Amino acid sequence: MTKEVLVTIEGIQLGTDDDAVKNVSEGTYHYRNGKHYIHFDEVAADGGAITKNTIKISSNQIDITKKGSYNTQMTFCINEDSATDYRTPFGNLFLGIHTTMLQVEVKVEEIKIRIHYSLEINDAYVSDNKIRVLIEPKKKAGK
Repeated sequence: MTKEVLVTIEGIQLGTDDDAVKNVSEGTYHYRNGKHYIHFDEVAADGGAITKNTIKISSNQIDITKKGSYNTQMTFCINEDSATDYRTPFGNLFLGIHTTMLQVEVKVEEIKIRIHYSLEINDAYVSDNKIRVLIEPKKKAGK
């Protein structure tokens, strides 16, 4: 994998009529101590604040860290519960995450991630969700 990558993230909340939310960002990739790290910036929907994101992929777990106007560290590990604070400019939320599926496919030229999880906010069930992530070399993606 090259250092310069494109990160495509698609997320959907199950049981709604809404289309999937899709975000494509330029980022960087590196591999260290048996883990894959992807760093990228995300611009707020209103074009304002930037949130710095890190995806860390280890053998059986994925951590997503956000730093900026919105701060959190979400952990996805199959059939396990995790909890985190989600700090926003409007106040803090307590998130509970139960990962029901986690698939990671690592190839020379791409990494594919699929996550299914249920989400609780402040101890109340909110939704079941799916996330798909594709990390690919920037050069390949831009052909």
